[in-house]
Amino acid sequence: VTDIVPPYSAFSAKGQPEGDLVYVNYGRTEDFLQLQREMGINVTGKIVIVRYGKIFRGNKVKNAMLAGAKGVIMFSDPADYWATGVQPYPDGWNLPGGGAQRGNVLNLNGAGDPLTPGYPAKEYTYRFSMEDGVGLPDIPIHPIGFNDAIHLLKNMGGQIPPNNWKGALNVSYRIGPGFTDDIKNRSVVFSTSLPFFFLFAKKLRAILQLSLSRKQFLLGCFCF
Repeated sequence: VTDIVPPYSAFSAKGQPEGDLVYVNYGRTEDFLQLQREMGINVTGKIVIVRYGKIFRGNKVKNAMLAGAKGVIMFSDPADYWATGVQPYPDGWNLPGGGAQRGNVLNLNGAGDPLTPGYPAKEYTYRFSMEDGVGLPDIPIHPIGFNDAIHLLKNMGGQIPPNNWKGALNVSYRIGPGFTDDIKNRSVVFSTSLPFFFLFAKKLRAILQLSLSRKQFLLGCFCF
């Protein structure tokens, strides 16, 4: 597949972070607390790699920011996104290794539009500047598929995590920071540069005509 938009996280900050990599499980508050208090690992100034699931992606980013991380890489682990006995796309409907989840990484807690929090985003509504927007992350974020995540995770150094931190990939899920002795001097770097612009969308309506039958229909918009 070549005619799709590359994976990205909407509202990610622009930047090119570089640093040691730390695996932080689902990126929940309790994961970061366990990382610091029980494993003695501080993620300040580091890039964290986190798997999707359990909480909203925007909360993962907020937790990483509060912990001092300079960048976030997110991936979908088969342990959370594969059904047993089902083949990956295109032979089945499981997520393929190259599939990456898109979506916004805002932390709004129901406030709505980041520039008009609590109010409808109409043309007459007062707007914050992008610098003052609510819930916008200030670190770069990038989603990847688990085929790419494997290459990072299989070379991780550091201690082995608890069993509930391990997914279904054929790797040890070591925590880090950084890589094994063979490549311990290497770091991770990635770049994000997302343009921001305003666009007022018109109302769109569509009618799907179906006959009454016992057939089931699934309507959605997906890409891998």
